[in-house]
Amino acid sequence: MYDVKKADRAVSFMKLLKHTKGEFARKNFNLIPFQEKIVRDLIGTINEDGTRQYREAFIFLPRKNGKTELIAGMVLYFLFMDNEFGAEIYSCANDREQATLVFQTAVSMIRMNKTLSSRCKIIESQKRIIRYDTNSFYRAISAEASTKHGFNAHVVIYDEIHESKNRDLYDVMKTSMGARSQPMFISITTAGTNTNGICYQLYDYSKKIITGTINDSTFYPVIYEAPADADIYKEETWYMCNPALRNI
Repeated sequence: MYDVKKADRAVSFMKLLKHTKGEFARKNFNLIPFQEKIVRDLIGTINEDGTRQYREAFIFLPRKNGKTELIAGMVLYFLFMDNEFGAEIYSCANDREQATLVFQTAVSMIRMNKTLSSRCKIIESQKRIIRYDTNSFYRAISAEASTKHGFNAHVVIYDEIHESKNRDLYDVMKTSMGARSQPMFISITTAGTNTNGICYQLYDYSKKIITGTINDSTFYPVIYEAPADADIYKEETWYMCNPALRNI
């Protein structure tokens, strides 16, 4: 099933946010088509009871396709618009610098929006944003944090999962979602070289869903890549795997 109103609501919210860097800074975050499709599919595809159909997503795309701002926008949607009381929303990264980048982007988006600023408290030292009226929070964590046990995650977005040295953080965060009625785990990454890690396992699983080898209606795969034999020096190859280029 597809709920157009839920999808429209998510897209409308994200378009009220602002870009945080470069020539587009302080301009509305007008999602480009591939970003909008991801948001619409994840939020608007539902079960008969109204809960989200997709519980996990794997988004694979090259660098400079707006990944960090998309993550920050989705984090804020789940924090402010998902109506989950006591929600725990996490963005994960493999090091403190990457975790801080996503957090600071979300903070910048909030500070450029008076309504959101009035509805939350930002605690920079803890990489945490608290929404008091629903007893919910967003927190950015890295694999270097001392412990992640005891979490009760509603949404997890794992950034650059290809850099993961093992699957410990993935497994801990995934199992922390067991008590939620409609959890969402999103892995979003650029390409890596480790064919033994969790990223490649998710990539391989996604490819099998795309080709129809596996049927999993709860898993949402998005892979932007060129064929293995494509000439990397040809401009047409760049457009094959960089969806943002198609809108320049």
